[in-house]
Amino acid sequence: MGIGEKIKSIRTSKLLTQKQLAGEQITRNMLSRIENGAALPSLQTIYYLASRLNISPGFLLAEGEDEQM
Repeated sequence: MGIGEKIKSIRTSKLLTQKQLAGEQITRNMLSRIENGAALPSLQTIYYLASRLNISPGFLLAEGEDEQM
């Protein structure tokens, strides 16, 4: 599972819209591109999204799917 897929999965499990998760730092369009694998987030964006999702940035960066949130 890639970074975008993880972000989308967690976002939807928390019942957040893309606009809600994107907040003030990134656009909803950029979040959509990340979730669909059309763009890779910067490290700063990974930390921002992890913070907004209340998860570890390491979870998003991990290659395997079994790292704890």
